[in-house]
Amino acid sequence: MLIACYNVYNEAAYFEESLERIRKKVDYIIVVDGAYKKFPHNVPYSTDGTIEIAEKYADRIVETAYPWPSEIEKRNQYLIGKKGDTYLVMDGHEVWVGDLKRPFGDYKIRTVRSEGDCSFPKMFKHVEGIHYARKHYELYDKDNKLINNESWPEYQFGYLFHKEGYREDRLKAREEYYNKPNFDN
Repeated sequence: MLIACYNVYNEAAYFEESLERIRKKVDYIIVVDGAYKKFPHNVPYSTDGTIEIAEKYADRIVETAYPWPSEIEKRNQYLIGKKGDTYLVMDGHEVWVGDLKRPFGDYKIRTVRSEGDCSFPKMFKHVEGIHYARKHYELYDKDNKLINNESWPEYQFGYLFHKEGYREDRLKAREEYYNKPNFDN
């Protein structure tokens, strides 16, 4: 099973397009909503229509009434698979371009952005005890062995297009959060 995983908070601007373009290419969609404790927010859940959009496409939506303690805690919510499953991690403002061809494995996914292309480990197979720890992009197995790294090959059949579209207040909040010393990963 290929599971598309979304970690969102007020992503309505491009979220429907992202979901529409991925829904027939994956087997399951999970959306985890909410702000992180130290991310600037007035309320800890999306208020811009993100959840209503998710309800049209997602197989599972994880909502919160309180801010997530950290980005790590929030990301661990979408690791619901079992042996043989593969995760594809996407942002609500990214759209998939190209094919998704089986068999899937551990890959970096090229992300096309206005400030330049980059690749991240965003497609990976489920392993026993899989979880994020230490940093919001580091995956570990049940023995706390790091399982994702930059040596993974780049997926050749498609890529993510990172759409611009954050509102000015959202851009400011992201910049404030990620530029804090020792931010909660």
